[in-house]
Amino acid sequence: MRLRFVTMQGNVIDFTVQYETVVDGRLTPVARYDTHHDRPHLDMLYHDGRQEKRWINEAPPYNGIMQEAVDDFISNWPTDLRAHFRGHL
Repeated sequence: MRLRFVTMQGNVIDFTVQYETVVDGRLTPVARYDTHHDRPHLDMLYHDGRQEKRWINEAPPYNGIMQEAVDDFISNWPTDLRAHFRGHL
């Protein structure tokens, strides 16, 4: 899992939580929560190159949703990994 975040006065204002696996000796992203488009969202990243975006209605600070993202990947990584190779969740 890769985690990057920016805080201001103790509050998360920008983050990326990415679940990665190794495929053919290379790190490959499987799913990612981030605030890249100025809103938190989940990107499911499929092995065939397709992506599925799910928007999350959460206003800053993002402390809670970032922790939920970490917890989600810890709890659901087998399901996310199967979805990555099947092409759907």
